[in-house]
Amino acid sequence: MYRCTATLYGHTAELTACHYDFSYRAIASSSLDGTAKLWDVRRTDSCRHTIAGHTDEVLDICFDSVGRRVATASSDCSACIWDVSSGDLISAMMEHTAEVTKIFWEPAGHHLLTASQDHSSKFWDTETGECLQDLKGHTAPVFSVLMNYLGDTILTASKDNTCCVWQQFNSKNN
Repeated sequence: MYRCTATLYGHTAELTACHYDFSYRAIASSSLDGTAKLWDVRRTDSCRHTIAGHTDEVLDICFDSVGRRVATASSDCSACIWDVSSGDLISAMMEHTAEVTKIFWEPAGHHLLTASQDHSSKFWDTETGECLQDLKGHTAPVFSVLMNYLGDTILTASKDNTCCVWQQFNSKNN
């Protein structure tokens, strides 16, 4: 049996996502209030940082594989990378033309995937914020995106009732 042992207070609107870092030392939460919060697991009443850089609702949040960075997706058509220790913005990805609905870190942590209402997913360099590939193939908003552990296959799921499988290939051989 499970029971609630802590409740995190601080957002002023509905929460949209929450995520543990992989060491289970921190929790990240995102909200329709336009902010994200980073919490200390040992002191769940202690908000380490409030991230308030988006201009609209924050729809998703997730940590990178080592827990040093957190990514946020927003209705303001952007995804952002933040430093967990300081709460400072590292890079912003702003090429979507509609809200960013979901984000997913590549297992190695060098790239980020985004899904958007603009019918596309994008593959980003997390250091520069540069879009490395625009994954277009859906005819409706994309609500989910993820990558396998090897980093060679991406899945996208859309309101068009399809899931696309994107395989990495070496352009020199194909």
